[in-house]
Amino acid sequence: NTDIEISPKLFNALIGTSKTPQSILQQLSDRILRRKLSQTDLELLSDFSAAGADRSAELSASVRTVRATEVLALLLSSRYFNYR
Repeated sequence: NTDIEISPKLFNALIGTSKTPQSILQQLSDRILRRKLSQTDLELLSDFSAAGADRSAELSASVRTVRATEVLALLLSSRYFNYR
């Protein structure tokens, strides 16, 4: 459970049209970090965002919101974000 609250406009601006765990991660990392993740970290975060499901499976709107919020929290607390 994350305690991040994001306005719907900002949320939509951050994830765009992303509907899969993999595309949500890619979109958020591009927009927040503005650089590439290592292949190892990309795979680990992709697995996390998919929560054991297929990384390329389309998520429902409610699940997409939860997953994107969790991924955003991880990215903001990661060494990639702190490096800036």
